[in-house]
Amino acid sequence: MSAILGEALVADAKEEPTALDALLTLDAFLEHEAEPAVSLWGQGLLAPETINILAGEDGVGKTALVLNLVLSLAAGREFLGFPVAKKCRVLLFTAEGNDAHLRQRIRDAAQALGLNPGELDIRICRAFELFQIGGDNLQAAVSTYQPDLVVLDTIGYFFEGEENSASDWKRHVSKPLKRLARQSKAAFLLIQHVGKPNERSGRHRIRGTSAQSCDPDTVMTLDRSKSDKKAGRTLSFEKARNGPDQAPLVLRFDAAKAQFHLTGENPVTALDPRLAKVEEIVRRTDPITTAPLKSELISALEIGEKTAEALILEAKKLGVIVSKGRGFYGLPAAMEPTLGPGPHPLTPIGGLGDSGKVASELGVRQ
Repeated sequence: MSAILGEALVADAKEEPTALDALLTLDAFLEHEAEPAVSLWGQGLLAPETINILAGEDGVGKTALVLNLVLSLAAGREFLGFPVAKKCRVLLFTAEGNDAHLRQRIRDAAQALGLNPGELDIRICRAFELFQIGGDNLQAAVSTYQPDLVVLDTIGYFFEGEENSASDWKRHVSKPLKRLARQSKAAFLLIQHVGKPNERSGRHRIRGTSAQSCDPDTVMTLDRSKSDKKAGRTLSFEKARNGPDQAPLVLRFDAAKAQFHLTGENPVTALDPRLAKVEEIVRRTDPITTAPLKSELISALEIGEKTAEALILEAKKLGVIVSKGRGFYGLPAAMEPTLGPGPHPLTPIGGLGDSGKVASELGVRQ
């Protein structure tokens, strides 16, 4: 081997990157100024390079909600009142339902939104067994098509492991997806089920290990409204790591059109109609003292005195009613005007500023 060739080989060997190259000085790190990543949806709800999760009970409409979201993002249209940054490229991997039903739901949702599916940059795949997390095929698909958003519905079909094991979740889902998200700059949305009712609260209702609710950047839950289980839905943002807290949204689900609409209802009372009764009574007699409020609740809901007292305290805690001094209760200022039939623009309601806290409180009663 000539000396020149030997020196060239040595030089090439020195240029091979190593793990130590990932260790940067603080100055070097701060000098790497890049264009700020623009959230695909809302203020950080679906940001690039993130893992996010949407959970709900079976049959609540998770897949339909995702289809509405995907179609809207691909068209560059706002969704549920939140802006969409641009026309997005989407990879949709779904193992739910059968092909015929899914096709019809996509057609229905697109028609209701006034969109032509043929004009949207969406690729859909039903062969979940070919695209497992951490596998070469998923890596190749993301590398080839360079999507803005990748959806995995339902997440359990896309990895081999015990869903109650935090180590399995970290090894087979979180770590490989975070690595892929960082490399591709894509956002990932995982669809999951929730556990048994009243088993846990808030985001911790998500089925399986608590790592499923702790690791993702945005955690959303979709629930039926207790006052209208057929069409009423509440979308709660249990966690929003890359943006401000978001108040829950009250939605109406039109199953025939596979479409969701915003309403102007209070998300707290939508999830617990007993609180709606408290609001109704106070609205009618604002201000009202504890004794007549408690008496009316006992009569209207057929509950005991202690339950009525607890309900009043809960309504006050969640901002449905407020204390006006000297034993009187009334409505928060933002709720005083009476809304006619919806839908209406969302109005901040007292007590809903901290969405994480409110969602946690609501989750206790799911």
